[in-house]
This record gives sequence, structure tokens and C-alpha cells, in this order.
Amino acid sequence: MKKVIVFNQHNLDSLPIPEKGRMFYFDSKESKLYLQITCAGTKTFYLLSRIGKNVERIKIGRYPDLKVEKARDLAKLLKAQIAQGLNPVKIKKEHKQELTFQQLYIEFLEKYSKQHRRCWKNDKCVVEKHCQCLFHKKVSEITPSVVNELIQKLSTQSYNTANAVLERIRVIFNRGIEWGLYKGENPAKGIKSFPKVKRDRFLRPDEIKDFLTLLGQEKQELQDLIHLLLFTSARKGNVLSMEWSEIDFNLKLWTIPASKSKNKSDMVIPLMDKAIQILKRRKESNNTIYVFPSEKGSQSGHLTDFKKSWSSFREKWFRFREEKYHLPQKLSKSDIKVHDLRRTGASYQALCGSSLLIIGKSLGHQSTKATEIYAKLQVEPVKQSMEKAMNLISEQMKG
Repeated sequence: MKKVIVFNQHNLDSLPIPEKGRMFYFDSKESKLYLQITCAGTKTFYLLSRIGKNVERIKIGRYPDLKVEKARDLAKLLKAQIAQGLNPVKIKKEHKQELTFQQLYIEFLEKYSKQHRRCWKNDKCVVEKHCQCLFHKKVSEITPSVVNELIQKLSTQSYNTANAVLERIRVIFNRGIEWGLYKGENPAKGIKSFPKVKRDRFLRPDEIKDFLTLLGQEKQELQDLIHLLLFTSARKGNVLSMEWSEIDFNLKLWTIPASKSKNKSDMVIPLMDKAIQILKRRKESNNTIYVFPSEKGSQSGHLTDFKKSWSSFREKWFRFREEKYHLPQKLSKSDIKVHDLRRTGASYQALCGSSLLIIGKSLGHQSTKATEIYAKLQVEPVKQSMEKAMNLISEQMKG
């Protein structure tokens, strides 16, 4: 016999637990909504409904986690979907089989990014650092509002970071749509990037002496690393993985092979005498193939980072500047970064009047666009040109 009761907290809490099997109670207010009670005491809401030729039991949720009124609302929603010709059981099954964002990201990383994008390591770093909050969401749950909320939050820290995350989410969903792993519109579509802020920080002439003097108090390993970064204007990864076979002491050249170069072509860097001195000294006590071998035995065999020593030195540098210049508040920890050492070498080339073509060549840039940031430092040639023009005007006035 069909048992019908008024669903409310008192009635549902008072229902007896069967010694074996299950008991079923229907709601007197919402037809087809019923509660199943097992001998373990579990109470679950279901909707009994005909879909096509079949009678389906559609699970709604467990009581008391799901309240009565919410169960009724969900039952009405399911009935409305069925009336529109939809199949909630099929939809639920598809949703269960749907990829999470983490699964879609792994597909993107392995099938596309590692094979076709030179910046795949950056893809991995950006997504795994900033998109953890999306990892367990089904791809259909990641709506434009969800993406926008994340991007806005990241923008308070850095516009560049927010843009990097937005670009990765966009390309991951594009590939998912292309491969048939996601049906729908890209949730990053229509969300505008923030204006790009090009970092132009370098060690200014009034800073470089103090910086290097303070560096002289550090361990030799850190001194050598930073000096080579300054003297070569090379990327951190290339300096850390530098091999003795890449160094020509006679010609004073360092050839970074295409396999290590960001632009996938051999890059030749002239070595200044000071750089050669450092390398010769290190080679005397180094029997490995690397200039900076890993003391802890890293998988690569060479030093992969020096975050702790760099961070400690930066703290000393910040405190030194605060005391010397009587700064009112502590400087931001982003004041000087490792990559700024590469920018420092290029900036001093610009200050000396070198052309953007030459600066770009020394940095391994394939286009001058990446080097345009140094154009504003080329003031001296402009000044000389203006002085010549003014002198010519003055001479014409005398005549």
C-alpha cells in the first residue's frame, strides 16, 4: 500500500527505520516525490516519473542534508525538464562522465602544449599555480562569471598574471571544443585582457655599485651566478644549465644550443674577460660537465634554482637601501628580480647608445619588438642629434 504523509522535519525525523529492506513514503504536497528509508537509517529523496516508455527513479538527495522545501523545488524542476522533452537521467549520466577542468588541462598539456608550444613549461606553471580552484569543477560548471571572478581576483595582484591565466583558460577550452571534449561556448570568450604592463626595472647607475659591493659578501656560488647573469645578459635557465662543452675559451664565446634556446636556434654570446675569469676559476675545481653542478644531485645534474640564497640576498639589499636612503616604508619584494639582471645588461647597452638591433642580437631576440622597451634609454644619440640640429639653426640665424 502506498504510504502518503506530509513531508516536514517532524514527520520525517519520526519515521521508523525498517529492520530489513526499505520503506517508501510519498509526499502529500508534491506528487511523485517520495522518501526511501533503508535498514541502515539512510533517508533519500527520489522522484518517480515516466520518461518515454520507462518509469525512472530519479535520485534528488539525502535527508537531512537536503531540506524538504529544497527537495520539492528540485522535484518541480525535474518535472519541468521532463515536460520539455529532456531526460534528467541521461543529463545526469552525461554530467557524471564529463571531464573536470583538471582532466581537460592534462589532455591539453600532454596532447598539445608539450608538442606544439615552446612555452609549455610556463603553461604548466601558470595553470597549476593559479587555477587550482577550477580543477575539481566539471567543465560545464566553469561559466564566464566563474572565469571573470578568478581573473578579477588575480588582477589585484598583477595584470600580467591575470592575462596569463585568461590566455591559458581560453586556449585549453578551445582545444577541448576542437577535440569534442567540451560542448558549449568558451567561458573565456568576451572577457577582456588587462593592459599589458611591460616590466622595465634594472639596476640603475646609482644602485649598481652598492649592489655589487653587497654581493661581494655572499657565498662564491651566488656571486658567480649573478656576475655571469650580468656579464652575459642570458636567461637564468641557460646560465644554470651551462656546460663546459659550450664554452670556447680561445674565442671567448658561449654557444647555447638550439635545444636549450628559447627561440629554438643556436645562440652565440661573447664572453667578457671578467666572465672568462669566473669560468676558468670554476673549471679548476670542477670535474663535471656542468659549470654549476648540483650538490644535492638533481635529476638534471646541474643547479636548477637558487631561490633561497637569492631571497636572502634580496632581503639584505632591501634593508641596505632602506637605511641608506631613509625610505619611509619597506620596498616591495618585487623591486628587483633575477630576470632584471638580464634587463640590466641590455639597459646599459642602450644607455651607451647601442642600436636596438645590436641589443636584440645580444639577448637572442628574433624580432626588434621584444627589444623596444630599451628604446627610451637611448637618449644620448637623440640629444646629440638635437644639438646638431640646433647648432645648424643658430648658424643660419647668424647668416
